[in-house]
Amino acid sequence: MSDKSITSFTNIPSSLQNEMSLIISNAFTESQKTSKELYTEKLKLITSAKDMSTAEKLTAMNDSYSTWYQQNWQNVCCLCIIVLSTTVGVPIAIKAVRKVLVA
Repeated sequence: MSDKSITSFTNIPSSLQNEMSLIISNAFTESQKTSKELYTEKLKLITSAKDMSTAEKLTAMNDSYSTWYQQNWQNVCCLCIIVLSTTVGVPIAIKAVRKVLVA
């Protein structure tokens, strides 16, 4: 195997990481948008409810906000896990493949 093919193979991680970061960013933005839309819809339902007292509405709004806040943190944690696994996992996998190709 020539050095030329190995050199072109090492250029893959940066382009792969760029594509992955774009995909992850889009997924994160979309999940944030969906979460916000759900929160807004729940607030509309709660405020328009006629069979709930003011205290019940406030409790429901607090619960809805807590759920939305938790979803945001879950999205951030998932993003961090994906980014870390991509940054750590891809170079390790490429080194392993290079060892196989060189051997």
